[in-house]
Amino acid sequence: MDSLRRRDGIKSNANSKLLKLRGTVMKLPLRGRNGDVMALTIGFLIFAFYTWLYLLPVYLKQLGFSDADVGKTFSLLLFLWNGGKLFGGFLADRFGRKPLIIFPGFMSFVGLTLASLVHSPWLIVLGISMDYFASGVQSPAMLAIIAESESELGKAYGRMEAAVALGIAVGPFFGAWLYDLIGIQGLIRLTAFAVLIALCIRSALLVEVNTKRHKAILPKIKLTKEILIFTLALTLMSATFSITIYGPYLSIYEREVLRFSERAINLSFFVGNTFAALAGLGLAHYITQGNYRLVWATAMVFLTGLLALWSHLPLMPIFILSFPFSQFAHVSFMVGMSTFGDDSTRGTLIGLMSSVSGMLGSFSPSLGAYLMKRMGYTGPFDAGLVMALLTAVVILKLNGIKRQFEPSAT
Repeated sequence: MDSLRRRDGIKSNANSKLLKLRGTVMKLPLRGRNGDVMALTIGFLIFAFYTWLYLLPVYLKQLGFSDADVGKTFSLLLFLWNGGKLFGGFLADRFGRKPLIIFPGFMSFVGLTLASLVHSPWLIVLGISMDYFASGVQSPAMLAIIAESESELGKAYGRMEAAVALGIAVGPFFGAWLYDLIGIQGLIRLTAFAVLIALCIRSALLVEVNTKRHKAILPKIKLTKEILIFTLALTLMSATFSITIYGPYLSIYEREVLRFSERAINLSFFVGNTFAALAGLGLAHYITQGNYRLVWATAMVFLTGLLALWSHLPLMPIFILSFPFSQFAHVSFMVGMSTFGDDSTRGTLIGLMSSVSGMLGSFSPSLGAYLMKRMGYTGPFDAGLVMALLTAVVILKLNGIKRQFEPSAT
């Protein structure tokens, strides 16, 4: 009888160790796959979104909006997107990364569905505004869950940016051909369904790897000189991108000056973003915490310099050559941002820096409309180059600052 008990005890102990080992083995691929899941779903949604985004300024003008109205619309959208990051950051630290990635998707679905069913430009802007705000709420949790799941951030963010660039490239290509069949509202409706598909994938496959939570509404964060200068650089970058690559003026220039059709506009972005995706796959993983400042500053200047040159000398190779530098700038600042904070404060800090900088920079599309009226269609791109040069100066200031960040949390 004793021998049977001993044998059962040994067997039970062995089973316990086997289950523990199996759990350990299962955690490794689950933990490491968060970056791949995010790259897949973000790329998929970006693909759907960009089937129509470049056509939105043209569509709003067809519905009666002026250039100033379009500029204000994009300022509003970017303000809401960046404002959402502020809420999303501290909510992700309090309730976890995964819930803040999943639940705002329902708001995106409702907003995009509304935009796809109405013909009033104001209601369309309302629906798309809901999507932008929800996407902003998700953003800090997305960056944080990747930072906490991956050991090589440059490669992880490089994969994500490659997926984004590929989605941005392929989206306009399909949009160019589908536009004649279903129009922009049909494309927006397909994007709403894509949001539901991404929700299902993320719900099933994402793993919450950070179990630290803040009981307080906001964690206490020490704002160092480095954080403040980094935020200033992000503000200038946001203003630069909002008046150039994220603003409405590339599409307006192609439509009003080059007389491109909707299909031609989308196809031009398809070629540029395909080139960016291929370049990113080959080079983005070389961006590290040691060199991200230099890459970031250089990419900003080359991106805007080429776009400014193209606006005065509208040759498509110049336009296409500018695209990879946008991707290099994105990977660089994400690598730099992910080094701030610890697991319990990273979401709040990412949300704080990106939302404050983004909201301050979101007014540049309105500035672009003013400059276009005063200086012609090249005005926004010339201003973008000046902003990028200022951004580069601030970024390089980070090189001489010693890391002093020590978070304290309640």
